[in-house]
Amino acid sequence: MVLGIKELHRLVEEKKLVEGLSDRELKEPEGAGFDLRIGELYALSGLGFLGITERETPSVEILASHEVDGAKRVILAPKTYYS
Repeated sequence: MVLGIKELHRLVEEKKLVEGLSDRELKEPEGAGFDLRIGELYALSGLGFLGITERETPSVEILASHEVDGAKRVILAPKTYYS
């Protein structure tokens, strides 16, 4: 599903979908999306659960780090968990 910029702004205001948007993104948006800038990106894989006596933590793989990779573009896959 593609959301328009008006719907994205509504979700930012009501649900705090994204924090720290620049004034330009809030007042003069271009297109129907936001550019995200993050320090590190991790992918989660495997099954995780928290039981009464047992637990399993999903595996974590670093996909990108600003300090290691510098400026890098990453395409996020739908229905995928990132941390």
